Amino acid sequence: MRAYGLVALLVLARGTPLGGQQPSLRQDPDVATSLSVLESWIEVELKARNIPGLAMAIVHDQDVLWSRGFGFADVEKRIPTDPGTTLYRIGSLTKVFTSIAVMQLVEQGRLDLEDPVQAHLPWFRIKERFPDAPPITVRQLLTHTSGLPKESPFPYFTTFEFPTLEQIRQALAHQEPLFPPETTHHYSNLGLVLAGEVVAAVSGLPWREYVDRKILKPLGMTRSTAQPVGPEDGLATGYGYRGPDGSRRTFPRYDLGGLSAAGSVASTVEDLARFAAWQFRLLRRGPAEVLEAATLRRMQRVHWIQDSWTGGQGLGFFVRPWRAGTLVGHGGEIMGFLTAFQLSPDRRIAVIALTNANDQNPSVYVNQAFDLVVPEILEALEGKDGSPGNPDWQPYLGRYRDFWGEYQIAVLDGMLKIFLLNRDPAGAYCDLEPVSAHVFRFSSDGCGRYGETLTFQMAPDGSVSRVKYVENLLEPLR
Repeated sequence: MRAYGLVALLVLARGTPLGGQQPSLRQDPDVATSLSVLESWIEVELKARNIPGLAMAIVHDQDVLWSRGFGFADVEKRIPTDPGTTLYRIGSLTKVFTSIAVMQLVEQGRLDLEDPVQAHLPWFRIKERFPDAPPITVRQLLTHTSGLPKESPFPYFTTFEFPTLEQIRQALAHQEPLFPPETTHHYSNLGLVLAGEVVAAVSGLPWREYVDRKILKPLGMTRSTAQPVGPEDGLATGYGYRGPDGSRRTFPRYDLGGLSAAGSVASTVEDLARFAAWQFRLLRRGPAEVLEAATLRRMQRVHWIQDSWTGGQGLGFFVRPWRAGTLVGHGGEIMGFLTAFQLSPDRRIAVIALTNANDQNPSVYVNQAFDLVVPEILEALEGKDGSPGNPDWQPYLGRYRDFWGEYQIAVLDGMLKIFLLNRDPAGAYCDLEPVSAHVFRFSSDGCGRYGETLTFQMAPDGSVSRVKYVENLLEPLR
């Protein structure tokens, strides 16, 4: 059976300092255990749901604490996911890079957020529906408060044939706004396409070239690009949702054309970890790189709050409350690929997940990391030393299964715990309290066994042969 000590060493080996950070946080036993349980849960999830692939990373400040690829970038060719080289289309997370491009030009005094869009795009015309409405501004494009329709009027998400910028411009004259500007939040890909055109008009560079030269390259995101990419560049194969027969469609190669500024960047999870580390570096009042610190703070501040008061919209970033402060980030959803990027500016922690299937919600994995791993990181940062627990428990540690699913027994916060990997391991676990040799009592009720006993039956070589809980048996996964 896989022992905790080996798991911890393998997890720690994947940590990658981005500069200056001591490795002590990655060596904390509780951080390592929580990462081990997260990995086990992801493996069970991918197997149970027949999901092609996933790449994830957890960042603290300038340190990639953990990154890993699961499953395959291409199932048929058996190409494994690699967190450093496998490219994913990041979809609407691209909008953050477009917003950064706009803010760079604002810093340079070449445009103002309150400028009417038409001041930079003289061709900008849309049907007049609200005669008394003020002109749409650049800021409203970035905050999705322009009132514009979500899309340009082409069936591109059905045909995979994307319009050119010229076609979008021509079609715009026949569209009409849904709302007057600054009256409601309505997410608009079309609005960010226009923001990308503002960047091109003011800078004199096409949007793709501007993002590559002025943002991705300076941030050391060497695998990332706004240019068209394909399998020859290391792009993962994008898969559709799983049908009733278990099969998935494979999406053809496509280029977003005129919609590129809303969703065409491709990246790796480790490049996006560098993107997160840059933000932490800048917010610590480090030297200006790509943006001024004050500008990034302005982008991550709420500019429009949801009616429910459960979150808001910054300049390019979404903002939402979290039990330890505030999270900012963005998701991405495009044919064959889904993305989740969340970071805590105050705690300097980020979690990123990239997937290559349309029914694999990456936010589930990001939220699990925030619930399971991040609390242990915060405790380690506050000076609480993790505990490896009683050394006599070492033979018990590892993964088990029964008819119902898989489990992991591990030491966390000095306690022996059993995690239910087929459920939510951050919420579905039980503490095991020692009673006598190899016998423990369920001392919490997260798995419905409170007060019952669990007995490790030992083999002559000192390993666990099986585990008896009440009258049922768990078998070790060797």
